[in-house]
This record gives sequence, structure tokens and C-alpha cells, in this order.
Amino acid sequence: MGFLGIRAAFWAALLVTFVFLMSILGPLKPAFHYILHRPLRWNPVSDADLDSPTLRDDVGNVESSVALQPRLMLGERLHVVGSEEGEAGEEASSTEQAAGLLQHLEFDGPAHGRLDETYTHESSTEDPSTEESIADESTTDKSITDESTADESITVDSSTAEESSTDESSADESTYASHEDNKLCEPDKFGNDCSADIRTVTRYLPDEDPASIELAQSRWNPQAWDQLMNALSEMQSVNCESARVHYGLIGANARGAGLASTLRYMTAYLSDAFVEGRGFMFAGRLNYAGTKSCKSRGQLGDFECFFKPLSACSEERSTAFAKYVNPKAKTNRCMRNIIGQRCSNVKPYLARSIPAQYAPRGNFWWRSAMAAYVARVNEATAAELNLAELKASIGFQHPIIGVHVRHGDSCHTTTRKGTCVGLAHYLPHIQALAEKYNTTRVYLATDDAAVVREAAANSDFQFLVAPANRNVLQSATQIEYRAELWDGTSDTGHGIALSALQDTLLLAEADYLVAHLRSNLSRMALELSAAAKQRPPPFISMDGPWCPHWRMCEDRYNVY
Repeated sequence: MGFLGIRAAFWAALLVTFVFLMSILGPLKPAFHYILHRPLRWNPVSDADLDSPTLRDDVGNVESSVALQPRLMLGERLHVVGSEEGEAGEEASSTEQAAGLLQHLEFDGPAHGRLDETYTHESSTEDPSTEESIADESTTDKSITDESTADESITVDSSTAEESSTDESSADESTYASHEDNKLCEPDKFGNDCSADIRTVTRYLPDEDPASIELAQSRWNPQAWDQLMNALSEMQSVNCESARVHYGLIGANARGAGLASTLRYMTAYLSDAFVEGRGFMFAGRLNYAGTKSCKSRGQLGDFECFFKPLSACSEERSTAFAKYVNPKAKTNRCMRNIIGQRCSNVKPYLARSIPAQYAPRGNFWWRSAMAAYVARVNEATAAELNLAELKASIGFQHPIIGVHVRHGDSCHTTTRKGTCVGLAHYLPHIQALAEKYNTTRVYLATDDAAVVREAAANSDFQFLVAPANRNVLQSATQIEYRAELWDGTSDTGHGIALSALQDTLLLAEADYLVAHLRSNLSRMALELSAAAKQRPPPFISMDGPWCPHWRMCEDRYNVY
């Protein structure tokens, strides 16, 4: 082969190679063009917050996506990609951008947030003049999605090249995926990394304040919550004849129990009745209603002296209420309860059961719902408490730490005998919350006047204390055993009941808690706090976790 032949063979091979390479690289041309010419700015909150979001190009359908971890801090800045002509992306605060991208969460602070459902919304194209519209350069769909947690993605689609509107009215078109489609935390675990287990932890201190972020993997969902509340109300309004009726006096030795203990017992009865598909009527006695004020209303010993009726079956309840007979002294509470502590003759353990449709939400969610339904104060009690005026008078403002220091009769009469400690033992825990969440304001709920004096002498924190007669609580006899308080001739017990309610509700309203989760008042406050905020608040327990107590929370669930 001559020189010319070799040269021709070389050029032929080069041409074949070029054709081969073009057949491979040709389809990627739009991607190269997109990368080289697309004006893109990305300003994450932080790598830690957003887990280093990345850009990916789906070349097959010429579609761009930004992996956005759904933990956007409200108040941070979010840059939005500009249009094809190279205009700078509009910069908007995340509180404003949330109206378009996150408004399906109905996020209005710590009390609400649809944080566990997938949302898809077809963007409107009828109003291209919207200032916060997002344009696409190539008449293709544009989505913002979380590629690592696609089940919790937020997707905004545009069907044309016109600018898509993100006004608030588009929220009405939202749809939610089922839980089977979501990769959420296991029941009773929470936090962005699902590491906190309410059944075992004594400290829950997330790095970021849950009040200011989206808990993307939370199971708290206002829709499911409202559904359960409506179901509870409906269950109490029908089949009065088949309702589960409790006639007794909750507590040991025929003397009753503490107010928060009584309420938590009642949540178990309500839960049990709901599992059985029956209403619940409490026709027994509330020892804290054995006061002169309740007697003057014709409600001596009546739960409804302080709280809203649990059942709509008023006539049937009145008949059952009249049948009450005082239990014999020394009667074991297990004889009249299905959830007594250290009881071996309890059957069945329905009180720890959750109906199948709510089981994925977890036991703490369920218990919090039961607590929220039972502890609804009536109008008369709300007027007596007058929490709005009380908060204004003592300076109760957010953010605030709630601290429960349980002393009083419990220091002398219960299993806590000899274990009560002064405020100094609480200060390191208060300090931990104060430093982490940047507040020195503390609401102090205590039945001990000495603790109040300690707080007054402390200059590191702004302690807020509600006025109350705490001296009556310093007794070697349990409050519920002091018959003179509950015979209808005195209102001293009425003040005690209102003070206990006041502390429970204000602790529940606090943003962070230092609690005694062996105490029913602290447990009730934690549950009511989660119910109101639709998430567990950061907390530190001085004496153990929320669970297990009274067989109302177990590692295994009986699902009915």
C-alpha cells in the first residue's frame, strides 16, 4: 500500500471514529448547552441544614431539578432561578417564598404544619403577572424536589412556557399521598433524623428550634388529628345505651387521686371505649369537684364542674351519675380500673391499644389526642382561670421555658418521699435550654413556696410565677385524703384545682420544658403541649422518660 493509500485509510478511520463519537455524545448536547448557558444561583441556608443540596439534569426530558431538603429555615433567603433571557432570579425571604413553595403545609408557627404528606399542585397559568412566578426557559416542566426523600417532595409543575402562579389560592388544589407512600419515622420516633424515641429519651434537644423549622419526617398531621377529634365527638353522640360507663372514684383507698392522675386515668377509659367502638360516660366522682363552688352549681363531685362534657348523652349520664355509691375504703384501684399500676389481674389491656388506622401515628400521638379531648376546660373554668390576663400580668411571652418543680405533699407521702430537691438542681437543665434556644424567660410551676423564694433570689433568669396559696399544699397528708377540702363546705380545694390546671396549661404552652415525667402533671403537660403544637417540644426530664407508665405505653402495640 502506497503513501496515498495509507493517508486515505487514516482519514477514513478518523471519519468513522468521529461518527461513532457523535452517535454517543449527540443526545447529551442539550445538557451541555444547559450547563454552559443556564444562569443558576443557589444559596442554601447551610450545608448542615440542607445536607449539601445538589443539581441534577434529567437529560431525557430536558428537565432540571434541585434537590432541596425540606428543612428550610423561616426567615432565611432563597434565590429563585431567573428566566431564559438571563434576568437575575428574584430573591425572596423564605417566609414570602413559603406562600408559593411551602404553603401546602399551612405552616403558621409551631401549632400547625402538614409535615408528613406528599403534595402535588398544578400551577395556575391564568395570572402571568404574579410577581413571584417562576419561569422556565424551554416550555418544559420545572420542579423543585427532594431527591433523597422523594416521598416528602414538594413539586410545582408548569404545563406551559408561561410563568406559573404561586398565589395562595392554589393551595385548594392540594392532594395528599397515603402513609404507605411516605418514608417516615417509626411510630413514637421523631426529629429530622428520627433518632428521638419518646418511650426512652429523657432529653430531646434538637439543634434547631422545632418552632422555626419543618420537621420533615414527623407523623403529626392536622388532617389526621382533626379526623380523630371528629371521630371522638361522633362516638360520644351515638349509641348512648351501649356507652361504656365508669361509676367509680378514680384512685386508691376510696379517696381519689391527684387531678392530673385522674385525667390520665380517664384518657385510658376514653381510649378503651373508642377501641371497642363505644362512647364513654364518666358517671363517677371527681374529688377535686367536692368544693363549695361546684356544689353551688349543682355539680358537687362532678367532672363537668371544671371540664366540658365527654358525652352528648346528658340524660343517660345524669341517671348513671345518680347511681354512684362510694367505694369501700382500701379498695385496690385495679378492681375498678383496667390500667392500675403493678396490677396482675387487669384484663384485657385495651388501654394500651390503638385502632389500626391510627397505629402508624404512634402511641404518644394517640395519648396526646386522648389528653387533649379529656382536658377541655368549660367556659366557667376558662373564665376563672383567665389565662390571657394572667399571662399579661406576669409577663408570660414567647419564647419561654416551662419548669415543673413538684414538691408539696408528694415529698412526704408518695414514692418521691425524701427525694425532693431544691431549685439549684434544676438550674443546669434550665441553663442548657436557655443557651441552646436563646431565652432566659422561665415559667415556674411549683407547689412549694420555698422554691418560689429561691427563684426570686436568682438573677440569671427571669422567673415568672403565678400567684397561689402554696402553704395549703405543704402537708404530711395527701391532698386528696384531706376530707375537709372536698366535703362541699370550703373553696380551698377549688383554688387548688384551679392552680393545678393553671400550671398544667401554661407548662403546655411553654416552648421548652424541664419536667418530672414520673409526675402525671408533667406527662399531661407534655402531651397537651404536643397536641397544641402538633409536635413534641424540646424537653428535659428530671426523673425518667414519658414511658412506661400504667400500661398505657408499651414497646408492642395491640392494634384493634
